[in-house]
Amino acid sequence: DELPFSELCSAVEKLLSPHGRFFVILPPQESEKLYQIVENKLFINYQLKIQPTPNKPVNRIVSGFSFSNHDIENQKLPLRNDDNSLSEEYLKLTQDFYL
Repeated sequence: DELPFSELCSAVEKLLSPHGRFFVILPPQESEKLYQIVENKLFINYQLKIQPTPNKPVNRIVSGFSFSNHDIENQKLPLRNDDNSLSEEYLKLTQDFYL
C-alpha cells in the first residue's frame, strides 16, 4: 500500500505541534513532488542530500519541514569514497551505532 503525499501532509498539518519538525527521506524526484504539495502549508528548513559516492548523483534527500519559515540548512553526505570505503562523514554520523 502507498500513502499519498496529500494525505501525509494533511496528517502532518493536523498532528505537528506549532514548533515541531517533520522529516522524510525520499528519492530526489519524489522530494520535488512533496515540495509542491506542501507549498504554502509547511516550510522546508533542512535538506541533507545523500550520494552513493562524491562523483555520483544524489539518490536520496532527507527533508525537514516546519510551520516556521527559516533559511534552509543544506548539507551533502557521500556514503562512500571513490575507492568504495566508507566516507569520513558517514562514519562520524553513524559512530554511535557501532559497538
